[in-house]
This record gives sequence, C-alpha cells and structure tokens, in this order.
Amino acid sequence: MHRDLKLDNILVTVGSQGTITNLKLADFGMACKFDKIASDTVCGTIGYMAPELLVGEGEYDEKVDIWSLGVILYNLVTGKMPYIGTQ
Repeated sequence: MHRDLKLDNILVTVGSQGTITNLKLADFGMACKFDKIASDTVCGTIGYMAPELLVGEGEYDEKVDIWSLGVILYNLVTGKMPYIGTQ
C-alpha cells in the first residue's frame, strides 16, 4: 500500500510524438505491507486522504489508495481539487 498517492508522486515520460511512454509511482517512504500497518498511524497528504482517516474512524487498507486515485482522476479531468481548502 502506497499511502501517499498524489499527482506529485506520479512520474511521466513523454515520447517524441507527445505520447506518454512511461508512467511510474515515486516516493514509497510511507508505503508498507498490509500485515504491518499500525492502525493509529495516520499519514499522507490531506487533500488526497480518505475521509474516514481524517476523522479517525477508519483503517488503513487498499481502499485509502483507491480514494486517492479518485482524487487524482478528478484533478486530471477538471484541473482542480474536489474539496475547498485543498488547493
């Protein structure tokens, strides 16, 4: 689990035709295996974090990365963050 997916952590290589030739994830400093997650440790970037983590009622599992991917997709499609105060 990455736990800090955001646009800043996505590296893109563009070819001579202007097409994307490579897409990579970076910054695995907060990444961990599923069986070694401390449930009381909250980390990540606020604008990309799942709401249950912000209120302290959720667990870290693959769903937090899926939420972050949704925020990234929204940002790529609209050009803005989905929530006020996360610009």
